[in-house]
Amino acid sequence: AKEANSSQAFKSYLAVHNLLVLLRFRHDWEGGLPWIIGTLVMDRMLLDWQVSKLERRRSREELAMAHVCLEQAAEVTTKRLFGRFCDATATLNADLDISEPAQQLAVMLGKQGDMVGRTFSSLIDSEDLQTFADHMEKVKRDLSENPADPVHSESVQIRLLDAFAKPVPVHIFHAGFQGRDKRPVYFLGLSETWRP
Repeated sequence: AKEANSSQAFKSYLAVHNLLVLLRFRHDWEGGLPWIIGTLVMDRMLLDWQVSKLERRRSREELAMAHVCLEQAAEVTTKRLFGRFCDATATLNADLDISEPAQQLAVMLGKQGDMVGRTFSSLIDSEDLQTFADHMEKVKRDLSENPADPVHSESVQIRLLDAFAKPVPVHIFHAGFQGRDKRPVYFLGLSETWRP
């Protein structure tokens, strides 16, 4: 019963088992009647157990699928929010390289191309590299300790370098999710810092 992977296979097993019991007691119905009744009762109990097992498995699969759908919805929502409220966005892989086209970021910095494959730290003013590295370590640690809360509540202010090596002060907001390869993916929303 524990090894049966489908309801049909288990029903076939029970049918063969019942047939063998009936064949065993075909010449002694009176002596075999308790065995036959016991077998039928056990069949019913085992069948209920098998159906319950299949329902639990199906529920776990549906729950896992719902979890994946919620994660995908959270990613899409976060990207849209960052896209609407920030001046530019960037998606970084676990190595902190830009992994999706970031045209708004390229425009903000006056650079050519979609920035894919570029190391994000290569865009940062050298004086702010350590600040960004420390902040990302905290983001990674928070994400690994609390994966249910992917949005990092603190922003970091750093300076990026534009095409003419002039500093562009920005606030960076983060959200982290697990990618398809189970490694973290970071969504960044960047807003230019300005003073009136």
